[in-house]
Amino acid sequence: MRTFFCCVTFFLTMLAQFVFCIEPTYAVTIVPVADLIGQPADNKLYYSLPLCTKPVTSCQRIHQILFNEIVTIEEEKGDQVRISLNSVFYEQTPCGPPQTTFWSLKKNFMTLDQLQSKKISLSTIPQPINFRTQKNDTIQQETIALLFPHYDSSTRTTYSAGTRFVIAQRHHEIHNTYAVSVIDPHSVVEKIIHLPTTKCIHIDHGQPLQKKRNQFVAILRNWAKPGNGFIPYVWGGCSFTQLHHEKHFIEHKETGGIVNYNPLHGHHTPHAGFDCAGMIVRAAQLCTLPFYYKNTATMANHLKEIKNDASIEEGDIIWFPGHVMVISNLKTHTIIEARAYAQGYGKVHELPLNVVFKEIETFDQLLATAQTKKTILRLQKNGTVSHAISNLKLFKLIDATNQPFSY
Repeated sequence: MRTFFCCVTFFLTMLAQFVFCIEPTYAVTIVPVADLIGQPADNKLYYSLPLCTKPVTSCQRIHQILFNEIVTIEEEKGDQVRISLNSVFYEQTPCGPPQTTFWSLKKNFMTLDQLQSKKISLSTIPQPINFRTQKNDTIQQETIALLFPHYDSSTRTTYSAGTRFVIAQRHHEIHNTYAVSVIDPHSVVEKIIHLPTTKCIHIDHGQPLQKKRNQFVAILRNWAKPGNGFIPYVWGGCSFTQLHHEKHFIEHKETGGIVNYNPLHGHHTPHAGFDCAGMIVRAAQLCTLPFYYKNTATMANHLKEIKNDASIEEGDIIWFPGHVMVISNLKTHTIIEARAYAQGYGKVHELPLNVVFKEIETFDQLLATAQTKKTILRLQKNGTVSHAISNLKLFKLIDATNQPFSY
């Protein structure tokens, strides 16, 4: 019955959008990372968004999209545009329609008509990820994506991990690189650049589910321990362009008790990094897993809860209101998360359970404690209790039987 009413609500919403719609304008993102916010604002806001705030929900960044991502421009307002995208969604109510619209700077995009007028082939743009169809392999493209950031000197651009490219067939895999076509954001001309194969993943929709899950965990492990430095926490962040080091941020107290966390050096925007949900969705989509949830509340609405400790797998998700983390190693009982600044972290990292939760040593113990509704104490970096959790749950990342959404 709940599914029926959800479907009716979604159909009526889509019908209303159809009746009052205007001709959509499709565009491609031409900057490495674009910040998205919920409402139009003073343009200066985009250049002053912090890494994070305390409380985190006071930060106006909602999401980030990357170079080569296709959007629909629905409205223009000065130098800003309201866009919609189908790669992620969030819900305002458990039975509500998927929310997919955001605001961003107009300069971040170029319409497909503009590209064609400049003789740029649309076949060089990867097919967009689309949760509405769940069919991302209908166009025959050979596509790769970056697992790690890459700076290209010819376009003077650092491309984020997660950025997808179409392989230029005539230059396929020359000298341990992939040759790909890109739009130079400075000259707005089509160029061929070369990406190291060691930094890339080949997009393959036909892989078995277990192999995709294993890839997902492997990606997160590499991001949690990337070598010299770490990926910073960014509220609403869904990108990775550089590593940072301790201490990489400063605290600035604002009026009303709000604390801004800003980069210690420089004010280059947008700030690249991950929040807890953004890290998961970016890694999952790199492996072509049908995972589209923008925030933790939406994950709770759609993921399948784990009831039996025998079914816990690496890659599954630990959830409590406002935060998610990934089970990364069943033998060592470790998790991977992107955790905010107020509790002493501010980065993507891998930690043992007993450092994250007080007196919790194993995942079986965590699940049993959660199912018996016992209070679980979350710890800060200094070992003191951050807060008590009364409704922690474990969810499957995805499996062969459940559907990623019910629309």
